[in-house]
Amino acid sequence: MTPAIQKAIEEIRKAYPHNRIDAEDDGNNGAYVKVHDVPLEGPFHQVSTWVGFQITNPYPYCDIYPLFVRADLSRRDGNALGEGLSVGNFRSEVAVQISRRSNRHNPAVDKAVHKLLKVIKWLNSL
Repeated sequence: MTPAIQKAIEEIRKAYPHNRIDAEDDGNNGAYVKVHDVPLEGPFHQVSTWVGFQITNPYPYCDIYPLFVRADLSRRDGNALGEGLSVGNFRSEVAVQISRRSNRHNPAVDKAVHKLLKVIKWLNSL
């Protein structure tokens, strides 16, 4: 892992000090990250989820995209999950893929932890 990716993982650990966070080298100087037991406050049956993503070796010059959450995510109102959410696969695990690309990525301010927080906020706002 590059020093920038190691720093990104530490920033995520600081933002989620009570969560188990798995970080594994991806074999290309990047990392696979999985944050466990992230609270859900949105319209979902589930009260928490894991969130997984890859930080690729060009970081911080690349977006963190896509992110993934638990495969059984479902809405209390019975409606489909909606736009931006689809069936995907995170490291051989069936998951819900979250497609929320940052179109104006700025490596000076768009950190991995900020992307994670923005996506969780968006998910909870559905």
